[in-house]
Amino acid sequence: MAHNNWTRTQKFERSIKCHFKRFVGLCLSTDDEVLNKLFNFQVRNLAKGLEAAALSKWRQRVLHFPFISIEKRTNPKTPLLPKVFTKFNNFLKTKCNLCNNNSINSAHHLRTVHSLPIPSTTQLLDELERDSPPASFNLSRASLLKIKEKRILQYLTFMFNILKLSF
Repeated sequence: MAHNNWTRTQKFERSIKCHFKRFVGLCLSTDDEVLNKLFNFQVRNLAKGLEAAALSKWRQRVLHFPFISIEKRTNPKTPLLPKVFTKFNNFLKTKCNLCNNNSINSAHHLRTVHSLPIPSTTQLLDELERDSPPASFNLSRASLLKIKEKRILQYLTFMFNILKLSF
């Protein structure tokens, strides 16, 4: 993949993103910024890193090193997100019931037209990351998910109460 053409790599990345969205339950029109925050997967960078590791191993074998050493890659941390996050994201992609012009419930639309203080999906991810308790608290995964779920549910219930939609 490191020596493939750009189009083939882009098609492969697009396919992976589409399958990830379907697997997680996100709307297919979810922005790439959100996906990059959820999982940072770039085929070209991964292929270049694997190629560099293979070349390093090959050079060490050619020079007859008894112990082959390569740099270990550090995997990026994936954020912990509750299932309610997909409902929040997908709600921001639906049509607004209050408007007659079939506009979409994007965060920008809700802020400007309806004066609702709703963050966009990327802003919500940043907010959850910023406000999550530090690692020194040693909270379990379940309790971290509960805290994040409570924050997202506050926004969802606020939106549904104001827009008078059934949840």
